Amino acid sequence: IPKEEKHSLYLTQPCLVMQVFVPVGSAWTLELWVTDVRGSRKRIHFSTNFREITETQLHVQVPLFSLKRGEWVNFCVDLEEFVRSSFKTSFRSLDSIVVCE
Repeated sequence: IPKEEKHSLYLTQPCLVMQVFVPVGSAWTLELWVTDVRGSRKRIHFSTNFREITETQLHVQVPLFSLKRGEWVNFCVDLEEFVRSSFKTSFRSLDSIVVCE
């Protein structure tokens, strides 16, 4: 979301909450593209396939060990705190959401 890469969601709400259903035995990935107050784009990548947290200046990869499978769950991300702690800058907007199974 959005369908075209040149467009941006520009959501400024500090928290993202999604209801997700991940079938038992399936992998799941959520990729969030955010922009900080300086205008730099950053990627936050959650996945059941990752084994450890990996951080660089432009992206962070987060494993989802405890994601419940086979039932609906609320997946919540405090974007302000995540950007602050991972990238040492302030959150401005959520620009893109990509969900992969």
